[in-house]
Amino acid sequence: MNKIDNIIIKYCVYSIPLLVGLGIWGSTGNPEELSMATGLQGILWNFLGWIAMTWVVSAAYLSCKTLFKSDFREIVLKKISGIKERDEREVQITGSAAKYTFFSTSALVIFLLLLSMFTIKIGKYPADVAKEGKNGFISIGINFYPIENPKPKVSVSSDNLQLFNYSGLPSSNASLLILILSWQLLSYRYFYRKET
Repeated sequence: MNKIDNIIIKYCVYSIPLLVGLGIWGSTGNPEELSMATGLQGILWNFLGWIAMTWVVSAAYLSCKTLFKSDFREIVLKKISGIKERDEREVQITGSAAKYTFFSTSALVIFLLLLSMFTIKIGKYPADVAKEGKNGFISIGINFYPIENPKPKVSVSSDNLQLFNYSGLPSSNASLLILILSWQLLSYRYFYRKET
């Protein structure tokens, strides 16, 4: 790994607390007003903004290099996951940990896929519509779209009163990917440390 890549990796890691602070500050205030601010507040906001923009470019560079350069990928991912293969025993433990991680991450992805596909509606018919002792309903379906589908409009019709409506996970794509990546890294480290 060359010195520039090493500097970029350190920058991406050590600037994360500043990015978290920027995110908290931007979510508690109005970003448009903060970008127009003057004085110390404006200088600090602009400084953190430049750090965020530089971080995005640096992270994109590292991601592309990790994706396409196998020797770089091996170095970076070994550091992130804490892999140390100093002897044959550690190589075997690494293989077992990778197998355990693959299975546990696959199980998590299947679980999240099921949670995001199923739809459940529970409702109660109005008194004037209820027939033959049927006062309510339960509807279970599958919601699968190969490309992003806009959220359906929720409308309460006069035919029924919905008591419960579940139409998939409420989380964003980014939060799901962070969850899966964190699960993978933490399960690998857990199994590796358990075996050593």
